[in-house]
Amino acid sequence: NIEATNLNLMGFSKGCAVLNQFLYEFHYYAENPNDNININNFIKLIKSMWWLDGGHNGSKNTWITEHSILRSFAKLKINTYVHVTPYQVRDTHRPWIGLEENNFNEILQNMGVSVQRTLHFGDKTRSLSSHFNILTDIGNNAE
Repeated sequence: NIEATNLNLMGFSKGCAVLNQFLYEFHYYAENPNDNININNFIKLIKSMWWLDGGHNGSKNTWITEHSILRSFAKLKINTYVHVTPYQVRDTHRPWIGLEENNFNEILQNMGVSVQRTLHFGDKTRSLSSHFNILTDIGNNAE
């Protein structure tokens, strides 16, 4: 029974760009609900979204901060998890990542979304190994 399915979407590092694209799609289908009923039914199956240390080489939009896009997402009441490490959010060469991540969380919280944010290895120096170790850390703490 597909209606009983719970989808949990996870993106890691550059893969968070896929989750960000979902946010744009949610907004499109919220604005055009009759465009494709199957897509809207699929969206209803998504119970949680997990951003795991999102980052990419672009100079912006690592984290979505557009209010209209996030408002459409907030209305879906999807459980939202943000797990980050200093590797991304404290990168002095890409300071917008930390700023955007903070804005993403604040905007969603102001819209009533309960964002579960975790900073992993916050007491350690920024390293690529901590970036990948977030996967192990989450796996060890999975419910």
